[in-house]
Amino acid sequence: MNASTISSRRLLSSVCRRSVTSIVRGCGPALALRRIPQALHRRLPLVHSLRTITTEPHLKSAATAAELSPSATPEPVLLVSLSAAKQIKAINKKSGSNSMLRVTVESGGCHGFQYKMDLTTEMDDVEDTVFELDGARVVVDAISLDFVAGSTLDYVEELIGSSFQVTNNPKAESSCGCKTSFNVKF
Repeated sequence: MNASTISSRRLLSSVCRRSVTSIVRGCGPALALRRIPQALHRRLPLVHSLRTITTEPHLKSAATAAELSPSATPEPVLLVSLSAAKQIKAINKKSGSNSMLRVTVESGGCHGFQYKMDLTTEMDDVEDTVFELDGARVVVDAISLDFVAGSTLDYVEELIGSSFQVTNNPKAESSCGCKTSFNVKF
């Protein structure tokens, strides 16, 4: 074993110890690599910093995102729609701040889990992942990202009100009519 292999193993080991998700699921190389997007920069030209993923607009107003897992069946990440990005930017312009929309998943609601969304300027460099589209940033912690991976964050305007919504969640078995709570497929 050479020095870089030993150094890489120590880094993966320290990431596994710090990651709550790793403790819950057990720590394997694919999971550890998913927490270190910088190691994948050659494969992911859209990643421009350690914890930020920049996306480009898709024809149907959703954004495509870089994949974080190097496995044969890549795990998708959170997609941000153009309408969600525009609304985040409008909120920041009106308030004069540079806030991010934090998406978290908590236990509760009528289906067992619920989405919670808040504006924040703070983030944890170890546990949070930032998704950016056209200057609008969305931050998701590691545990919540496991629940929303493959979903789309959208901003929906309806007669009864407007809101940010997580849509097309592949991990949700069913959801409430208000689209805030959901069941998880096991």
